[in-house]
Amino acid sequence: DAVKEVGHGHDFLTHPHTLNYMTGELTFWEKEKLDLLEMDPEEMPAEANRIVKGILEKHQVEPLANDLLKQGDAIISKYEDIVG
Repeated sequence: DAVKEVGHGHDFLTHPHTLNYMTGELTFWEKEKLDLLEMDPEEMPAEANRIVKGILEKHQVEPLANDLLKQGDAIISKYEDIVG
């Protein structure tokens, strides 16, 4: 219904349907990242650094598939043959 009311090429942001459902979506934002918006600009770099370090500590890299590893090894081997 909202699509029909707004029509092709128009803006949904001011439509009541958008406003009713957008508030629920905002709850998924991380509070610490939103806090950066209100923080003293001089404190921002240190806080951003803390957030990045936390992300990097928690991040788990998925292992590459064996066929990709073999392709990579072949590329390196060919390079080493050319370079010597």
